Amino acid sequence: MEVSINEKIEKEFRERAMQIYGYRKGSLKEALEKAIGDWLKNVASQSKKGEGIDG
Repeated sequence: MEVSINEKIEKEFRERAMQIYGYRKGSLKEALEKAIGDWLKNVASQSKKGEGIDG
């Protein structure tokens, strides 16, 4: 998967991912997989409640 995102968001994500997961190979991948997984759970939960993605 290859995507482009807002530079400000990317910078903050990278900084926080490194703070949490450390400055090592795979840190960004680990943080991104966690973020996507959390988003998917949130969307699934909203779908069960009959809500849209925007709430």
